[in-house]
Amino acid sequence: MSALSPLIIPVISNIANISQYLQEDNDSKNLQLKFVNYSNPIEVLNSGFEIIVADGYLLTPEFWQAFHHQLEKGESSLKWINCTFAGVNAIFENIRKTTDSSKLIQLLIENNIRLTKIGVFGSHMFEYLIQHMMNELRHYEKVLDHQSQSLWVGKTAFNYKTLDRVKIGLLGYGNIGKYICETFKKIYPTIKIHIYRNSQKSYKLVHNAALLMLEEEI
Repeated sequence: MSALSPLIIPVISNIANISQYLQEDNDSKNLQLKFVNYSNPIEVLNSGFEIIVADGYLLTPEFWQAFHHQLEKGESSLKWINCTFAGVNAIFENIRKTTDSSKLIQLLIENNIRLTKIGVFGSHMFEYLIQHMMNELRHYEKVLDHQSQSLWVGKTAFNYKTLDRVKIGLLGYGNIGKYICETFKKIYPTIKIHIYRNSQKSYKLVHNAALLMLEEEI
């Protein structure tokens, strides 16, 4: 009995070597997938693929217009678009440039088209935040300036806060926000994190062992 052919997943991205990384991760899990680079999103759409991995901004208004026509005629095979970047601004900016974008959005919902992100940026954003917080709390800019002048200024060097003594305000609580909160709490159990996000309730205060959460409508 011959082995099944791998499922081809088209990748439309400007991220260097992303197909290679996806393939290596796939091979380590023994999944029957093959990631192939493409440059023309409409060509991919017309080739009958069910899944696309793409940088959201590379899915042009022309792509969404062609997808709209396919959905109206019931001729589309595409069921899932997995974006490489978090956020939907770039995607919806291009959707809004199509003819009758509200109808397109309705068709996407009616046909249960999945639009997701890869979900690998939590650790990157956590490291980014740590870097900037440490620079601010430890006054590294001033310290480096003094070092460049061969100056020792004890007040600048020691007048700082440690991360376990700060209170963090976080706007939004999606996958990245949750990862950041969970990671902070693992390292600094006493840290207080206030989360601000849209809520159907005008005001709610939740406190548990994991974090202090302040929700209000914004």
